[in-house]
Amino acid sequence: MDLQGNREKEMGQQPSCEGEGEKKRNDIPGVEARYRAIFERSPDGILIIDAEGKVVEFNETAHRRLGYTREEFAKLRISDIDPFQSPEEIRATISEVLRRGSAEFEVRHRAKGGEIQDVLVITKTMELAGRTVFQTLWHDITDRKRAEAELRRYRERLEELVRERTGDLTRVNEELQRDIAVRRSAEEKVKDSEERFRLISETSMDAIFQIDLRGVITYCSPAVEQFGYAPGEIIGNHFITYVLPSEAQKAKEAFQAAVFGQSVKQLALQMMGKDGTSRHCEINVTPVIKNGQVAGIQGIARDVSERKKAEQALIESETRYRMLFESAGDGIFILDAEDGKKGQIVDANRSAAKMHGYTVEELVGLNIADLDTPDVAERIPERIERMLTGEWITAELTHRRKDGTVFPVEIDGGLLELGNHKYILAFDRNITERRSAEQEREKLILELQDALDKIKTLRGLIPMCAWCKKIRDDKGYWKRVEVYIKEHSDASFTHGICPDCMKIISPEAYEERFKNDDAAKT
Repeated sequence: MDLQGNREKEMGQQPSCEGEGEKKRNDIPGVEARYRAIFERSPDGILIIDAEGKVVEFNETAHRRLGYTREEFAKLRISDIDPFQSPEEIRATISEVLRRGSAEFEVRHRAKGGEIQDVLVITKTMELAGRTVFQTLWHDITDRKRAEAELRRYRERLEELVRERTGDLTRVNEELQRDIAVRRSAEEKVKDSEERFRLISETSMDAIFQIDLRGVITYCSPAVEQFGYAPGEIIGNHFITYVLPSEAQKAKEAFQAAVFGQSVKQLALQMMGKDGTSRHCEINVTPVIKNGQVAGIQGIARDVSERKKAEQALIESETRYRMLFESAGDGIFILDAEDGKKGQIVDANRSAAKMHGYTVEELVGLNIADLDTPDVAERIPERIERMLTGEWITAELTHRRKDGTVFPVEIDGGLLELGNHKYILAFDRNITERRSAEQEREKLILELQDALDKIKTLRGLIPMCAWCKKIRDDKGYWKRVEVYIKEHSDASFTHGICPDCMKIISPEAYEERFKNDDAAKT
């Protein structure tokens, strides 16, 4: 399917910012092939869907990710892929997208094999061959959803365990301190408390430890096995042995604080597993008080490596999107669309700043009207209102640089909703070179047309009588050679007689005209 050509039909004489301008500017052969390659090689599913939910066109990723062949997938409707919505709900969604012009939402798809996939759907309407269709992108977020759910369950479970274990430990500490205070007569109660502590330690998913005032580990719960150690390997060694060298100073400072009677909560520390790998841990330590003095330290170590990986993955994802934003060749603006701030620039990339002669910092806070020429600025409120209804607008306008110079741009913009706030996402492209190329092309066409108008050339087969040498014209009439050639070229004729014809028609004249020449030859 010629997506680029259909896109041009949709927009009329206003090509989209995402490729139509390039085609109009240079008319480069092979652009369709490049767009087709991008369409087919996209890591996300890309589809064209009609208003009835029928899939019109799709790339390989769309059907391969769901386990269908291309032929099987072409027969499906959206209701075949999305079993969690009724046909009425699907039609309501289609109607809503038609009303707004675009949408972004999450759905659950069922693959051919029955497995369920979480999908982020980004779609917008477009006109294709005289009918409204949806240009849709499917981004598989199954792994992300699973990781988020697992992380959420893990965090909730750990928080619950920490609350339970911390409460138990607090009660144990209070009981131990009371038992010691009433002397040796309460020894039996202390033993009971120690037994409860042992049970908690042995069943806890977090590693519980005790350290004496020298920093030597005197106790460690079985949960330390998650780091690759047996409790017996740990007890008797200094705690710093299991701390990553780069984190040693931070660990020593926390230890000193506990020695002086201070509790340390949620200390982020990297510990070293037996296999040499680094583990991200969250440490809580509290001093053990006996007879009013700090007698040791006890604490809990929780492995939060998986949570850290998820957080890092989120950071990297945000970084990648920011890099795409900043490296784009077109200017990109994010404008506030809320009352009182409509048109205010919230963010812009470097291309937008360079295009207008500003720094990014100077652009942020300006109103987009500050970059428009006065006649264009008057229509900004109207365009914003249209975009707030879901319309995606493409237009050619004039912008003004910081130094006051004016240049033509092609803008492509629409509504962007983040959270409960509405923004306008706008792409600006400097079309100065394209305008120059178009003017040069029109001039060349006129010059060529003028040159063609001045040229008359006889071409092809000319029907001629073998006897009288007349020529038949396009209407079937026979004309003398000189008349036909004069009508079909810029040539004209003068008439005379050749010697051979003169000899036949007028021998006397021939004899008189050429007798001296014949004598000279003899």
